[in-house]
Amino acid sequence: MRNSLGRGFIAAIAITAAITLSTGSVATASSGSISGTAYQDVNRNGVQDGGEQPFSGHRLYLYTTTGTYITNLVTDTLGHYAFTGLTDGDYRVDYSASSWWEVRDNWVPSTTGSLFATRTVHLVGSAIADFGWRPIVRSTNVSAPIASYTGPNGLRVSSYDDVVDPHEIYDRVMVGLVGQEASTVQILFDYSATSTCQASVSQTNNVYTSYHATIYQNYVSWLDGYDQGVSHEYGHAWSLFHAYMTQQDPTLATYLQARGLAGDSRVDSTYAWSAREMIAEDYRQLFGSDNAKKAAQMNRDIPNAVDVPGLRDFLANTYTQPPPSSGGTTITPLTISSLSVSPAPVRTSGVVAFDVSRSATITIRILDSKGSLVRTLLSSASEAAGTVQATWDRKNSAGRKVRSGTYQASVDARDSDGQTATTSISFTVS
Repeated sequence: MRNSLGRGFIAAIAITAAITLSTGSVATASSGSISGTAYQDVNRNGVQDGGEQPFSGHRLYLYTTTGTYITNLVTDTLGHYAFTGLTDGDYRVDYSASSWWEVRDNWVPSTTGSLFATRTVHLVGSAIADFGWRPIVRSTNVSAPIASYTGPNGLRVSSYDDVVDPHEIYDRVMVGLVGQEASTVQILFDYSATSTCQASVSQTNNVYTSYHATIYQNYVSWLDGYDQGVSHEYGHAWSLFHAYMTQQDPTLATYLQARGLAGDSRVDSTYAWSAREMIAEDYRQLFGSDNAKKAAQMNRDIPNAVDVPGLRDFLANTYTQPPPSSGGTTITPLTISSLSVSPAPVRTSGVVAFDVSRSATITIRILDSKGSLVRTLLSSASEAAGTVQATWDRKNSAGRKVRSGTYQASVDARDSDGQTATTSISFTVS
């Protein structure tokens, strides 16, 4: 399902975390009550059925809908709670931060309409506000996400839980300055306990080629900051693509110059002073969503990105363009991108497809899981720039059908200037 996560929910959790107990009340004595049960909604139907266990000892806060704190209590041994003595009106019932943190890694609300344990209640006499929690289903097999989405630009997002739709993650990333790097980036959501970006690149004939980046975005940072984390990590993928493939300079020299940090001895001396971290933060602050922009800058010793004259224009219009060479021409590296094998898995036959940036001779090989040659589909074939495809009939070089298992499609390219590029992808045959 798609989840709509508003900034108000995040603010509600933050307010709850910071609240101190108070005996003040905005409601006058009355017979009105808000009650409910906190329970494990194992079958996900939104009601507590026989055998579904309660959550006892969970603390709940009661507020007006304008955010004024009223009181708090904890659920009893049966998971029940009841706020009594209330006048009719509108209220909000929130889980306390500590009780929410106990369960949020493995359970998600099934009765609140969002990822968060907060409910708005219109009280007329009495009202029921249950807090059902369903278990989160996750996959730990990188080849078998719960759901995946590939955008028209080639950006791939895979979610390894059944809570956050990969299309929502894609939409949040697309708020930023997404460009030609998109087809070289994949996002794995909730596959790792940490959030990071890992990039790989080849260097041939003093030219960087075959760039690829994998972003690992963890679930808890999504709960705590929504798209702030993934905006920062995509800033890494975006900036490193242009450092290697566009500028052909992984030292980020032109960026540091534009940032006013060229020659500063503090650069790369600590994590916050890492040039790569600073440019990722600048991407988040300058090109992220309104929510992504509002997170505090990691390095507090330098001006915020918006306060650096010309930085936004530099990143958007200069950093993304190849620098002129000494002869007045631009570097045009040979690259292979968007390599795929379809269908997934391959059963009777499959198609290996990819894009090549320049005309080149292409070799396509199918390898087994040990790296041994199974079949050569193309051998030094001349192909024009653009999409290249080759069909494999699931047979080896001897004409025999191969067994089910994991295989690799390996692509090598060489152009008329002597540049070479190579890449590969794993796929499954069943």
